[in-house]
Amino acid sequence: MDNPVKFNKHVKVLIKKSTPKTLIKKYTNIKNRYRYYKKNKIFNGTEVYCPCCNKTFSEFEEFKIDDKYSNSDLYPAGLSRVLCPFCGSLPRHRILCDYLEKNKSRLFVRDPNILIFSPAYALSLWFRRNRLKFISSDLTDTSADVNMDIQNITYDDEKFDFISCDHVLEHVPDYKLAITEMHRVIKKGGVMELTVPLLPDHEHTYEDESLTSYYDRVNAFGQFDHLRIFGADLEIIINNAGFDVRICDGDRCDKRIAPLTAPSITDYNKIFICKKI
Repeated sequence: MDNPVKFNKHVKVLIKKSTPKTLIKKYTNIKNRYRYYKKNKIFNGTEVYCPCCNKTFSEFEEFKIDDKYSNSDLYPAGLSRVLCPFCGSLPRHRILCDYLEKNKSRLFVRDPNILIFSPAYALSLWFRRNRLKFISSDLTDTSADVNMDIQNITYDDEKFDFISCDHVLEHVPDYKLAITEMHRVIKKGGVMELTVPLLPDHEHTYEDESLTSYYDRVNAFGQFDHLRIFGADLEIIINNAGFDVRICDGDRCDKRIAPLTAPSITDYNKIFICKKI
């Protein structure tokens, strides 16, 4: 195959489709625990803290970049030590879990209906630790509870109390439709948590439908499967969809979780907390 990135992606999808979900989840848990205990001596300490897995370390691990998949110009070397050695969380995951921890009673009603799109292991771990059941959704990943398109959510109106959408909309052809769909299935007063690759000094979201090759998208949007880089106009777009938007500022978090813009300069360290009006 001419495109090795596309070939590798297809192989991974094929393996996941042929593997039972329960086996994938068990393998993920075992793999992360093994990785933690293997590196425990190296990262043993209390200087940094991960609220996703509730563990402390001497420092965070290096986040390595593969030039075939990502634009290395967007990943400064000084922002590389940001990966949790146990759960693999990045700053955006830790900022979110720190916010959720501090606002649990306000955000989650008793027995809430929760929908998480393409959940990272670190985020899933926080929800499981707090005994908050959720439905995981992904377009192609068969380890998710439901396989569906975020642009066409297969649930009734006002079904969910809380929706998490962490670095998903940059992959979606019509992200405005996806926001509208999430608004539809959230209950009145419910909350959507949203993060995306974003450059706050850019007034408008940058996308170009003519860029269809993996290599063009790496150069333009930072990653082979990204369709855009968001700008400051995203908050207005979310407001227009019917949400009241508040910003969770990572700079106000406990400094031990390293709430900085990292590992990419597009990893905006602020989270959109969107309440359905």
